[in-house]
Amino acid sequence: MVLVSCGLVPTADAAEKVLSPDVEVDSLLHAAFSDLDFGGGRPFFFMPGYLPVEGSVFLVRSFSGDGGVSAYVPLFSRAMESFKRCCYSLGTADARL
Repeated sequence: MVLVSCGLVPTADAAEKVLSPDVEVDSLLHAAFSDLDFGGGRPFFFMPGYLPVEGSVFLVRSFSGDGGVSAYVPLFSRAMESFKRCCYSLGTADARL
């Protein structure tokens, strides 16, 4: 590895990629995945493939047909508890308003 041979120390895990401290939101709401049919019928579920990149959010139409939106948020495991504390508390904050 070039870093080691030059005496440098990596500052990030090579298996993880962080875009920036900002969040990138990709909307796939107009992509009609539920209408696809390759001969075996329509899909019953869709989700983006695994992307080991933190800082992205993917929005897709819910397959439940109720007009909802599913948000896929790839996170590193070390950030999961913080995400749960932040996002799962939003419902209780609304109840107090």
